[in-house]
Amino acid sequence: MSCLDFFGVDAAIGYGIPASPFVQATAGDLYKRLEGLLTHTLVRLGTAPNMSADLANTWLREQLAPYTGHLIPVDFLTPQVGSRGLQQMLADGSLRAAWINLQVTPGWWCAEEVWNVLEASRIPILFPYSSLDWQQLDRILTAWPALPAIVCDLPRIGNNAVHAAMLRRHPQLYYTFSTLYSVYGGYQALVREFGATRFVFGTAYPLSEPGAAVTGLLYAGLTQNELEMIAVGNIQRLLMEVKR
Repeated sequence: MSCLDFFGVDAAIGYGIPASPFVQATAGDLYKRLEGLLTHTLVRLGTAPNMSADLANTWLREQLAPYTGHLIPVDFLTPQVGSRGLQQMLADGSLRAAWINLQVTPGWWCAEEVWNVLEASRIPILFPYSSLDWQQLDRILTAWPALPAIVCDLPRIGNNAVHAAMLRRHPQLYYTFSTLYSVYGGYQALVREFGATRFVFGTAYPLSEPGAAVTGLLYAGLTQNELEMIAVGNIQRLLMEVKR
């Protein structure tokens, strides 16, 4: 098996987010744990819903600044950003990916103009599993069928009918493979049914060691081409397809 680059999508930092006593969930700790394993990872501020989005996104960029090129900020969006604010973020090049909390942040049901801009720009949107409302996500992806959506932190709950149904209904929906979804043979079964283009790689940091995620993917019984797509190819393609 040849060497692979790994590009994660689901790392989270911030004081107060769940982690072990040995992990501080800081940008410095994340970079140290990724060194030699991953070339890049998207990073979100896990505590962003507890503060204003502007403050959260500014603080995140300040923390990631020493690691530019490796740790890529994921902006927290709320409906209050408005279509003009979102267009400005796109124009100045600061927005590469975003994340949305459908449970904590109210108002997404009436943010049609924001969804229109997100769909037109093809910005990848992360939806953490713990904050998902599956019925609301289904309605959103039905109304905006070109919106790239990534569900991260998918848990180990076996063969879930909702997960499979959503993948069948929405071709623009992606799931993250990480140690949190450590079902025996699970990666291989999903790839065989839906194809490797529907999945991206995650480390589940700070809940898991990045090395465990790398090992889990490498020994999942996938072909070299499937590994390359999931480890780095799919997320690179999504980021390159962003329109400004």
